[in-house]
Amino acid sequence: MQLVRSRSGLTLVEVLMAVMLVAVALLAVAAAFPLALYPVHSGRHLTTAAALDQEVVEGAKRLAFTNVTSTSLTTLYPSPPTGYAGYTRAIQVDDILDAGAVIMKRVTVTTTYNLYGDMPSVSMVTLLAR
Repeated sequence: MQLVRSRSGLTLVEVLMAVMLVAVALLAVAAAFPLALYPVHSGRHLTTAAALDQEVVEGAKRLAFTNVTSTSLTTLYPSPPTGYAGYTRAIQVDDILDAGAVIMKRVTVTTTYNLYGDMPSVSMVTLLAR
């Protein structure tokens, strides 16, 4: 009587090698995941900072021209902005003169935020005319 061995199927060594290859591939994907999230967090913070700047600029447009000062805007829009931990805001208003009279005001708003220990900032500048 002759034994017939079937060659179909996998040996234990082949199965273990396949499992190890899949594990290494999944480990590589898992290691890349935090790197892929960095731009998402960066974009979210950048958008939030720009919105906080825009808030001040729009508020300056609503004020009477003579009331647009660094002090008045800082009082209305304090730093850090309420509800936004990790963000700081600086507001500067410069008068632009013509023949000794204020004809325009330059409003500069800079919001800085903490992004993984780095401190990027967003600035917005607008001119207000009398």
